[in-house]
Amino acid sequence: MNFFDFNKVPVKTRVIYGFLLATLTCFFWFLSSLLLEGSDYGLPAYILMFVVMFFIGFTTIRHKVN
Repeated sequence: MNFFDFNKVPVKTRVIYGFLLATLTCFFWFLSSLLLEGSDYGLPAYILMFVVMFFIGFTTIRHKVN
């Protein structure tokens, strides 16, 4: 299993999917923490979550396409 097999899924598609996954995850995490806990974690936590989720989305799109 090779996560970086760029022959099956182009880099542009991976970047778009990673960006969408990271943006939506951060947005829903912000809403759920604000509504359920009544607190905000701060910008560094959201930036870290964005980077982590972008990497996860970039590397795992191969599983979503198949």
